[in-house]
Amino acid sequence: MSNSSNAEVALAQTVTVRMADKRGAGINGIQPVITLVDGGGVQGTEITVGTCSVSDYSGLSTCKASSNLPGTYYAKVTAPKVFQSATPVTFVQKLYALEFSQQPTCATCAVGTAFTTSVRVIDRAGKPITTGAAAGSPITIALTSPGAATLAGTLSGSASAGIASFSGLSMNKIGTYTITASSGGSCGTSGAACGTSAAFTVKSGIAAKIKFITQPGSGMSSGQNFAPAPAVGLFDAADNPVTSSNCTINLTREASSPAGTLLGTTSKVSVNGVSDFSLNNIRISTTVGGSTYKLHASASGATGCVALAQADSEVFAVTLTGVPYQLSIAIPPSVGALSQVFPAQPQIHVLDVDGNLCAEDQSSVITIAKDASSPGGTTNALLVGPSSIKVTNGVANFSGLFIDSTNPAYEGTYVYNFGGTGPGISLQGTSASHYVSADGNRPPFRFEFIEQPQSVARKQILPPVKVRKIDVNGYLNFTDSSTQVALSLVGGGTPSGLAAVTMSAGVATFDSIKIDDPSATGVKKLTATETPAGSIPSVDSSSFAISSYGAAAQVRFIGSVNSSNSTDNNPWVAAPYVVVQDSANNRVMNDSTTQVTISIFQHTKPAGSTAEPVLMGATTRTVSNGEVTFSDMRTDQLGITNMVLQASLAGQSNTFNGNVALTAPASPATGILFGDQPVFGIKSGTVDRCFISKSSSAFQPISVKVVDSTGSTVTTDNTTVITLSCVGCTLFAGNVVTVSSGVATFNSLVTATDNASVSLSASAAPGGFTRTSNSFALPECTSP
Repeated sequence: MSNSSNAEVALAQTVTVRMADKRGAGINGIQPVITLVDGGGVQGTEITVGTCSVSDYSGLSTCKASSNLPGTYYAKVTAPKVFQSATPVTFVQKLYALEFSQQPTCATCAVGTAFTTSVRVIDRAGKPITTGAAAGSPITIALTSPGAATLAGTLSGSASAGIASFSGLSMNKIGTYTITASSGGSCGTSGAACGTSAAFTVKSGIAAKIKFITQPGSGMSSGQNFAPAPAVGLFDAADNPVTSSNCTINLTREASSPAGTLLGTTSKVSVNGVSDFSLNNIRISTTVGGSTYKLHASASGATGCVALAQADSEVFAVTLTGVPYQLSIAIPPSVGALSQVFPAQPQIHVLDVDGNLCAEDQSSVITIAKDASSPGGTTNALLVGPSSIKVTNGVANFSGLFIDSTNPAYEGTYVYNFGGTGPGISLQGTSASHYVSADGNRPPFRFEFIEQPQSVARKQILPPVKVRKIDVNGYLNFTDSSTQVALSLVGGGTPSGLAAVTMSAGVATFDSIKIDDPSATGVKKLTATETPAGSIPSVDSSSFAISSYGAAAQVRFIGSVNSSNSTDNNPWVAAPYVVVQDSANNRVMNDSTTQVTISIFQHTKPAGSTAEPVLMGATTRTVSNGEVTFSDMRTDQLGITNMVLQASLAGQSNTFNGNVALTAPASPATGILFGDQPVFGIKSGTVDRCFISKSSSAFQPISVKVVDSTGSTVTTDNTTVITLSCVGCTLFAGNVVTVSSGVATFNSLVTATDNASVSLSASAAPGGFTRTSNSFALPECTSP
């Protein structure tokens, strides 16, 4: 039996056993069993022995054996024979790995906080090595994955009794980390022993300063919100974000920045250590602009907040693009006249520094003032109208401006100065000039018809006639609202509407002139005269004509319409008669072309009728000398009441004309007849009562109809009441019926007699018509 003399703990050793007979010859096919024992023959406590191989032809068998404890052992065969090796094998501890006997005490600590950890050396079996050279091995620790973090403190030392302790360690960055310990070289290299700690978390320290984490956007226009908006965060001394602070961050314009005002909500409480000003409309309003602006951030709130180090943003630019800066004349005032509103009023544009229209400007106010160099200076010929207006979309439109004077001495060139104020700034002004003449104010004055009288029919109102007052050069005397003008008629007639009218802005309007008398036709003129008489001469209008009638404009019923005694085949007794008139109710005597249409305007249907009545005959006719008679007019129904006709010019359904009511025609009924005569009855349910009519399943009912002179049923009659009585008997319920379409039907007449022969008598109301039926015999009534 042979074995190694020296071995590492927990590392399996090969033991070779030779099986031989007494002569020393090897024995084949034997599988021995072995163990390890100490010098006293006692088996070791942490011994591991594998299965031995079957001996070969030389009698050799190999086995594996190891011990997790250091010591000296002998290989001992326990089967098939017992014998022990005389050569010992010694198992020794060797440095195999490192482990953290004390994990980092910074399970959750702040940046800069000191913590400790301990590392011990272990052998292959995982047993601590406390003695020997390995127990004093040098050990180094480092962050497993440091990133930007740094592990500070004494990071190297030798183990003592197998343990190396490290104290005063600290971290400078937040995050979750592990520490790796190594000995004998870098981890992963031959002969190196290593170990890794459990993970530990480092949180931020206390807030020590503030920093801009989002810089304000550069190149924004004055008054425009920053994009992006600034955001300020709280940090500890090692520049780690502090998420637990709720300090208030305050923004100001940094003192060395160009002039301007920081606007918006400039203070905000931090949330999770950040004050984000995205919704605070932070912007700078300035009239100078520049590229060296900065924001300054400070903290307030708790005592610790006030002590935080303040911060400035990076430089940024603020432009004046789109910011109101100057004024420009878009439309100058046009040449005008004294006391008259300028035909073209000034329009002013608000421009930025680059000359672009500030179309978003809704707040600048633009002023206008007459320059002292203008005629009249600052005391006479003053500018009247709005002196200041607010812009809309960067544009100011003045209106109603004029020079308040009629003195020709103040004719000349007028200069106006325009100024303005924008949001917190004064805009660069501008000026404009124009010539204002004395036109319309130079005597002598005269009248002029500007709306001449037009030809109309008598009784018609003329279209408005207008007279104006002009100066020697023919310009309207716009300032005159006091002169009175009266008109007179030349050419005969009795006019109205010519009374004196006071001028308004130099114009007198006559809008109710008409000539009523029938004889006043022909050519006329109007004369305009100052009232009371003054220096202005009278003037005649152009000629116009008054005719007897005008164009057809309406129709009217003349007289009444009577449909009494009319039938559905005969025209009405008094036919509709219609005349065509002009708008002044004059009959148009020369009209033989206009067509007139009549229609039913309103009516009440006959009782029981569902059909709308229809006019029969020609409902559209052509007039002759302005009149027309609808001689063949009638309706398709009788019994219509409350009927009113309407006449209109053909093709002009919206023309309202006079309506005429008709007298309802009389009923055409002349009598009544039995339709279904009474026949024998059937036995009743009592001894003395029998039905006169037959049963509904086998017999016809009794019927009585209302007829006209031809014996035809008056189908339009739904009101006549028919009553039956018995000659020689007594009738019970069911003997009174109202006609429907001229017919009354009796279904359940009952009598109380058994006379041999009887008849029925029918009477109609209204009308008083009567009729007797055929005689008939009643059977004897007996019990069923």
